[in-house]
Amino acid sequence: MVLSLPVLILLLVSGLAVYLFGIALVWRRDRLTAVFTLLLPPLALYAIAKYWGEREANPRWYLLAGLVLLGFGAAVLGGHLLDTPVSHDVDWLRSHDADEARRAASARARRARALASLVRSSGSMEIPNAVAGIAVPQHFRFIERTELVRAFGGTADAPADDTVGWLVHERVDLTTSNAWHVRVDYRGDGYVANRGLGSTDSAALLAALQQARQPAADDPLEPPQVLGFADLPTFDPITARATWVLTLARPRSQVQIVECHAARLGRKGVVLFTIEDMAAARQELCLRSVRLLAAHVQFGVGQSWTDHSRMLDRNAPYGLADLITGRYGPAKAEAAGP
Repeated sequence: MVLSLPVLILLLVSGLAVYLFGIALVWRRDRLTAVFTLLLPPLALYAIAKYWGEREANPRWYLLAGLVLLGFGAAVLGGHLLDTPVSHDVDWLRSHDADEARRAASARARRARALASLVRSSGSMEIPNAVAGIAVPQHFRFIERTELVRAFGGTADAPADDTVGWLVHERVDLTTSNAWHVRVDYRGDGYVANRGLGSTDSAALLAALQQARQPAADDPLEPPQVLGFADLPTFDPITARATWVLTLARPRSQVQIVECHAARLGRKGVVLFTIEDMAAARQELCLRSVRLLAAHVQFGVGQSWTDHSRMLDRNAPYGLADLITGRYGPAKAEAAGP
């Protein structure tokens, strides 16, 4: 029942006045009983029973009426106290949590539909700005950047500026929880020299990488924590291919995952292959996949890493070690192509 505060106060005062008048009548008969009845209201039942049969100035009705009014007022007051802004906040939070859960489920469903709608192609995956292509291996299919933009444009899964597309094994269902794909990026910042990798030990590389991956203070997302190298960075100058594997831990979890990388260096930039959030038990599959795909990059005539000209070519403002640690500037918007 909802009562205004003035009415509730009037009800309590009236009940108290009636009850005290009943105690005054008891006082005329037995002062000790009156004192105990005042201090311990449940003893009013004893006084009511004791003086029930008296005809003149019987306190029983006053005590009963006072107890009823006080009890009713206390019950209403208790309801008011329980129905505080805190309880409203709790109800709102429960509703908010339910809404968040529904939105999350809806987002997962939309993402699953988007993943299922991606068109996979076979053949050669072209990277026009690199003057290169990827001869997609058997059992792999590629998903072009335009498909990713169509499916994920305006969402957190939208491709970055330097993303060329995805490469997916034909047996992988992208809508499942353990699905994986290889992201292909191209950075056309210029010739990337093998600088810093041979002269920097793995501990220093790891420290630089961890520092580069520190999230910003206002970043609401908590990225996985880099624990170390599961496979140390290596570079083959003959094939101009670098590979490395990171061990990471998911936020607030003891579960470890791996992140596999391969880089194929060219005359004007570098093609990067990345598999993220792979179970640690599948590290060999992860590394073999990025290494295989990097080996299938085919640069145009005169566009390979060994065709570099110090007089004619633009050098990237970072070396291979910086590429591995992530200490380089943002990619140019046109790097990946249209």
